[in-house]
Amino acid sequence: MHSTDSDSQLVTLGLQHLPFIFPARFMEHYPNATVGLPPNQLPPTKMPPVAWSDSIELKEYADLKHMAWTGAPGTVLPADKVRALRQGYYSAISHTDECLGRVMAALNSSKFATNTVVAFWGDHGTRLSCRVL
Repeated sequence: MHSTDSDSQLVTLGLQHLPFIFPARFMEHYPNATVGLPPNQLPPTKMPPVAWSDSIELKEYADLKHMAWTGAPGTVLPADKVRALRQGYYSAISHTDECLGRVMAALNSSKFATNTVVAFWGDHGTRLSCRVL
């Protein structure tokens, strides 16, 4: 954090969305064989169709596109794809955590540390453990 003439600062940090991008070293924390699968990938029996997302962003990736996976309720990704996606998600979250730690360290060593509000939020996540992934 560099001081300026203004007492007001806005810092935004936008990470973690497809594609999962992170240094390879984070994969070591989540060996594929240890990554679990959701207990049930099917939608709840009385779920209204409007409540389901067909994962439009995810199904555009070439390795899923060639499988003709639609993301429709009741379609299930192969276990190896789910594990790979979860491994990438976990790794990306760990990278996000590290980056946020660096931002917070810089803030805490600046003149803005005592008069700054930090808000952290996500847009919608990936429904991890919520049936699809």
